[in-house]
Amino acid sequence: MKIKISILIIFFLLCHSIGFSESLNVVTYNVLADDTHRKTRTPKLIELLKNSNSDMWKVLNGNKPGFTWDKEKSYMARVGSFPGEKSRRLDKIYYKSARMIPIHIKIIGDKSISENLFPSDHFGLIGSFKLKEF
Repeated sequence: MKIKISILIIFFLLCHSIGFSESLNVVTYNVLADDTHRKTRTPKLIELLKNSNSDMWKVLNGNKPGFTWDKEKSYMARVGSFPGEKSRRLDKIYYKSARMIPIHIKIIGDKSISENLFPSDHFGLIGSFKLKEF
């Protein structure tokens, strides 16, 4: 049995744990999708996430940049950036589970909906996992 879990982030912090019981074993799957540019307010949380969870983009794409704050592509990011600010991947999906296998991640919201207008100044991410059998 393959189960797909999809997570969509565009503007918000989503922290969700899913637990279920199978054969008297309780298994928890932790997923955190976050806009990490708020690290100035939560540096300890960001470090904890980096050190104790897997970054889905890096697992599936290695060192490909995957910018979600892309000044070259997004007029909204360009006009909303600080002087000298660079494009980078601010939005991330972290996960921790021996049973969750990431199978797909992609950037969404990176197409303008009208001239110089995007759904957000950040692009979003959507990812899919499958679960290993017990």
